[in-house]
Amino acid sequence: MISILDINIPKRDIITLFKITYSHDATTTLRGVDAKLRRRLVNVINTVATDPHGRYANVRKLKGRAGSRIRVGSWRVILTIDDGADTVSIILIAPRGSPYR
Repeated sequence: MISILDINIPKRDIITLFKITYSHDATTTLRGVDAKLRRRLVNVINTVATDPHGRYANVRKLKGRAGSRIRVGSWRVILTIDDGADTVSIILIAPRGSPYR
């Protein structure tokens, strides 16, 4: 049997999934939106958990406060990425404009 460590694959080519944690506010918002939007939000969050620093993830650092954001249509997902613990923490999911107040 061949281990992944025995194969010479660059680290960037190995898919790692960060653990996703949701705050109470984020969970409440996800339960309250319609199924189509919920599916879009969860798909984008899962994409970010696969590679949080990838270009396709559309993650931007926030100015003036800790964390990052993802844009999903007119909605914003506010999150923090902890590379040491391999965790993506979803802090807030809200319509555009309101998460920054």
